Amino acid sequence: MKNMIIIRHGKAEHSGEKADINRRLTDEGVKSINALGKYLLSIDLLPDIIVSSDAMRAKMTADIVAREVHCKNIIYKDLLYAGTFEEILIFYESLRERNVLIVGHNPTLDKLIAHMLEIPCETIHLSTGSMIHLNFSHDKWKLKNFMKSKELNNFIATI
Repeated sequence: MKNMIIIRHGKAEHSGEKADINRRLTDEGVKSINALGKYLLSIDLLPDIIVSSDAMRAKMTADIVAREVHCKNIIYKDLLYAGTFEEILIFYESLRERNVLIVGHNPTLDKLIAHMLEIPCETIHLSTGSMIHLNFSHDKWKLKNFMKSKELNNFIATI
């Protein structure tokens, strides 16, 4: 059984003078991604590998989650910043790991999720700092968990 955990990077600073790829997480973004990592640990949803965009905000997201879930296997790929959902899927299929966590950007992640769940793209929107867990069984991807960043506030209150 394969699991794909997809996280859209945490809330990032406005680009201003910076190139988009160099935008960092805000303090709020760091806080919510810390909580998301703790949430993943609390439900025992632990990746064997984390594959992240090489954009600074995605790297920061991946590093925070990796620390919280004790994952030392991280790959940073331009593909998750500039690639298509089809290219990401081909790369994913080349991985041997069973539990893969992907950190990336919209609209590509929304398109990837819609394709895997065989639903219209307009029906999904992964907001910053949100996570979706898909499970592959019986030759089909199924939605197992969807945690919006706003719902993490309830989880934060319990930790």
